[in-house]
Amino acid sequence: MLLDLAVTIMDLTLKQRVEYADVRVERASSTNIRMVKDRIEYIISGIDQGVGIRVLSKGAWGFASTCSLKREDIESTIKKAVKTANATSLKLKKKVKLASVKAYKDHVVTPVKIPFLKVETKEKMKLVTKLSEIARGYSPKIVSVTAVYGDSSGQRAIVTSD
Repeated sequence: MLLDLAVTIMDLTLKQRVEYADVRVERASSTNIRMVKDRIEYIISGIDQGVGIRVLSKGAWGFASTCSLKREDIESTIKKAVKTANATSLKLKKKVKLASVKAYKDHVVTPVKIPFLKVETKEKMKLVTKLSEIARGYSPKIVSVTAVYGDSSGQRAIVTSD
């Protein structure tokens, strides 16, 4: 799905007649837990998503991003990237020229024993609690411990105009 979206965004970007473009679409799930002095301060879980668009136009780079996947927001983001490149090109002493290189297509999956999303938040809290106990048990002089847990797992699609 992300790859299809990235290809669609690339098609929209190339309609702006840029010299080069790359589009990145990402969706990630994460959990963050913070314990201070044996009390859970916060537990935050969520999903982040977004699009980054980089263009080369008139010999200059432009970049813009959005966390919205709405078509009108993506089209606006494309225009911002192109506008940034075009404005930058007015001040350049030397225009950017890309080297000719072979493009590669790849699909990378990072192997994991247990996906973060399969681990209950309760288990993650137990881990933070255990870490806090271990740290406090190191010395009687330790009177305060802050333990933090964080994980993130996601997908990313990158499409270039090459």
